[in-house]
Formats: sequence, C-alpha cells, structure tokens
Amino acid sequence: CGKTTTRAMVSHLLRGMHREGAVHETLGNRNNLIGLPQTLLRLPSDSAFCVLELGMSEFGEIAELAEIASPQVRVVTNVGRAHLEGCGGTLAGVARAKRELLDACNPGDICVLNQDDDLVAEMKPSLASSSSSSSSASAGNEVPIVYFGR
Repeated sequence: CGKTTTRAMVSHLLRGMHREGAVHETLGNRNNLIGLPQTLLRLPSDSAFCVLELGMSEFGEIAELAEIASPQVRVVTNVGRAHLEGCGGTLAGVARAKRELLDACNPGDICVLNQDDDLVAEMKPSLASSSSSSSSASAGNEVPIVYFGR
C-alpha cells in the first residue's frame, strides 16, 4: 500500500491502543510544503503521537519536509511510477528522492522499509552527524531498520 493508506492504518491502530485525542495525523493528502506545516501547527499539546505523510513531486522535497517534521519513525513503503516526471524519469530517481527520508536520521530513530520492493530494501539510513551515506555503527549511534514483507 501507499503513503495515505499506511498513514491511515497506523493512525487507526494507535487510536485503538491509546486514549482519545492521543493521535494527530495528516488530514487527507495535505502532505506537501504547505499542508505538512499546517498539520503541525494544529498539533494539540496533549497528543502522544503525530502520524505524518510526506509527499513529493521532485528531488529535495522530502528532505525539506523531513527537516520540518523531524520524524522519529520513518517508513518507506514502495517506489512507484507516480513521481517519474519530477525525478529524472526513472524509478532509480524516485528511489533517490524517497531515500531523502532516511537522510539525517537522529540516533534512536527507527526506519521501516518494505523488503518486497527491491529499491526500498536497498535503502540505508544515514545519521545527521555522519558524512557517509550509510548508518553509523558506533555505540549509541545506530539507526535500527525494521523490514516488513517477504
């Protein structure tokens, strides 16, 4: 499934496990540079969870949204043809753009990746303080990867 379905399912599950009002989420498909900040501005102070959907139409957009959102859990479900035009016309370009979500992770963040999609399964997170494109293995600075599928 895609971003909107995944966001809705995660929000639904969290609502079933926590008190009323504990979960705030992106409304509809307001997942861009206008909608995401609006969602965050409406975040109630007593929310325990904020489930956000980050969309993109070109390179750099997810990186900017991730900087705004500072997610602690980062999920990439698939690489599809929906954004070919803004990403160089190739699935590899779409994968590169989606990988921006895994750049600049903070220690303790969790990355959830779909191993049924080869382009997603190849992605690796990088730490904000790391100059390399792979996860730092130093003690206390690891970014756990949780795979689903297969």
